[in-house]
Amino acid sequence: VNIRLKSVGSSKKIKLTIRPSKDTNPQSAFMKKQKLFHGKKKYMAPVFVRERLDPGNRISGPALIVGQESTTFLPPGYLLEVDVLLNLIIGKK
Repeated sequence: VNIRLKSVGSSKKIKLTIRPSKDTNPQSAFMKKQKLFHGKKKYMAPVFVRERLDPGNRISGPALIVGQESTTFLPPGYLLEVDVLLNLIIGKK
């Protein structure tokens, strides 16, 4: 027995708040340093609070970004930048 359902709906457009870029230093979001293992290496990596990050902040891996809904692991050799919509943009250095 199979049941298939298809629905279409509409809603109001979400208004996104664009925030101006600030300092690249994420010091206000720093929480602590902790041991982190990646591959066969051990690191003392910084941990940042996601909700305290501001647009323009940059973080070099290895690092952890902890939030209420998720944790983001930033591996060594990667760079994270927070954009004006508070998205975490991650790329290789």
